[in-house]
Amino acid sequence: MRGFINTLRRIYYCDGVNSFSGILKHFFWQRRKLNKKFRVVLNISNSKIFGSNHVGVEVLVNCMGIYDYNNMSFIKLILNNGSNKSNIFIDAGSNIGSYTLIASETKNTKVISIEPHYETYNKLIENINLNKRENIIPLNYALTNKNCMVKITDELDSTKNRILNSNNLTTGQFVIGKTLDTICQELNILPTSVKIDVEGFEEQVLQGFKNKSHKVKFMIIESGDNSGIIKIMKEMSFYGPYYVHFKKKYILNYPHSASEDPIFLRKDFIDKLKKYNFEFIN
Repeated sequence: MRGFINTLRRIYYCDGVNSFSGILKHFFWQRRKLNKKFRVVLNISNSKIFGSNHVGVEVLVNCMGIYDYNNMSFIKLILNNGSNKSNIFIDAGSNIGSYTLIASETKNTKVISIEPHYETYNKLIENINLNKRENIIPLNYALTNKNCMVKITDELDSTKNRILNSNNLTTGQFVIGKTLDTICQELNILPTSVKIDVEGFEEQVLQGFKNKSHKVKFMIIESGDNSGIIKIMKEMSFYGPYYVHFKKKYILNYPHSASEDPIFLRKDFIDKLKKYNFEFIN
């Protein structure tokens, strides 16, 4: 029930969807859930995504499409207005690929899509193939602060899967853990934008990304208002956390009613955003 109510709240505050239409789609989804009629194709931005689960990302895509309207719209705008040189977008904790697919809609963008959970990773591959995207490199790794084997949970709701500590007896999966620095070195890349959503392991991921992050213009980080993350980002010469209000073209230093994950910006990129008519509001 809590998840149902939270989804209704997100629909109400989302600038990218008509509230009535979104709520109606959500109620029909619940009926589909009762009848166990899943495995449908859903639209998100200019992409399609398989809906094969009654919880998680699929629920949000069904009722809202671009469910993180502010951050997803921001990514589309920035990648589409990049230079002729290739953008490199890292989707750290890509789940079934909603952010990955949106970023890959821009032809001059290479997307590195990283998902540790094996079954979820297979769904990611299906969605990449469904859209025939050749500018995505999918990787089945867990992101860590050191290269080692790690154990992750095995939840039905893939958005809740996370890395476990070595003493946790919870049933799960073992997967190869790598740092972002290692992955960038192996692929010979320097990313220009990053999204990190790893269910509470964001600090450790950032600790493993201090050598290859100097070309990054912006990062979107789940729980980015955490003091530990803010400290690391400051050490990496990023400003934030900020919150995007895309419809009003605001960059706020405080959450608003439809706030999503916080964003961190390089100083020179802040100046560029002003040229895109974004206004910084204190």
